Amino acid sequence: AKVINLSFSGGKSVCGADLQNLLDRIAKKNIFVVAAVGNTFGKRLAEPSNCSGVISVGALDAERARA
Repeated sequence: AKVINLSFSGGKSVCGADLQNLLDRIAKKNIFVVAAVGNTFGKRLAEPSNCSGVISVGALDAERARA
């Protein structure tokens, strides 16, 4: 795989050490990890989107409102 898509959000408000270790190992294999930001509405990001090395993405609907 070149990209891993994690289409979920809602873990801890701080990236856990075990998850960060796993993501670091994945990054060393030149694999990108993309994670959903979720509908946090201005609150802190949750795992996995708040982990180092993760590309965090959100979505808008046709009216440019948060999906």
